[in-house]
Amino acid sequence: MPVGESYSRAVEFKVDENALTVEQVWAYGKDPGERLFACYQGGAFRLPKTGNTFINYGGTCTIDGKPAPTPENSFAQARLVEITPDKEIVFDMWIDGSGEAEPMPLSSFRAEFVAEL
Repeated sequence: MPVGESYSRAVEFKVDENALTVEQVWAYGKDPGERLFACYQGGAFRLPKTGNTFINYGGTCTIDGKPAPTPENSFAQARLVEITPDKEIVFDMWIDGSGEAEPMPLSSFRAEFVAEL
């Protein structure tokens, strides 16, 4: 797939071990408006208290504002987002060093959701 058409997504599957079947029951990232491509690092975690999904797009790389297939010669940033089961964004944070005098590439590895105390 050309990098301009690539996207990353979080997907939930229902696995029936007895029937040996797998069914996709939820996904975020494929539909227009949801698309973002992280060429490396990332993950997703279902939050047990709310049922929301916390997604880490760990390394989203661009060259001149367009998606890049690798971090080499690109600008890296990360996005942490929490999505409801109905796909409403309730938390959205970019980790981005572009505002620095000398822009720094940044990424996120193993982001974790910390519940309120």
